[in-house]
Amino acid sequence: MSINLTSIEIMKDYPLGVGFGNEIYGKHLDLVKYNRIVRQKFGSKKVIFADPHSILFSVGVRLGYIGLLLFVFVLLKFSHLCFKIFLHGRGSFCQSWALAVFAGFVGFMVIALCEPATSHIPDTVFYTLLALGICVWRINEDAFGDVVEGA
Repeated sequence: MSINLTSIEIMKDYPLGVGFGNEIYGKHLDLVKYNRIVRQKFGSKKVIFADPHSILFSVGVRLGYIGLLLFVFVLLKFSHLCFKIFLHGRGSFCQSWALAVFAGFVGFMVIALCEPATSHIPDTVFYTLLALGICVWRINEDAFGDVVEGA
């Protein structure tokens, strides 16, 4: 819990984020200072982490509130897209693929909400799932380019 509180304190000080980079969270921020603030406010243990253990906090720290809102919007829109194609897709091929991609996406997000997920391998999985979802969406369009209602 203290790692999430530390991330929140950093987001308060850097509302536009600290930026991306290799281990920017651990090397370019004074984590001892933020750990001290969290201990004083909440009485948590003295543990310093080198990375937020949640994709949402990681994006929030690196991109700030605006970046976090845009990222959450993309996640919700992608979920909505997959779910709508699953319910109203044109044919069982698109529906089954939309369900499979959505299941993979949910599985990834469950892990990403509790573990560091912004390194190269989890990022590859995440963007592959997004790309698969977009492919299913494009296949689901008809010959005139109409998109499934609500997707």
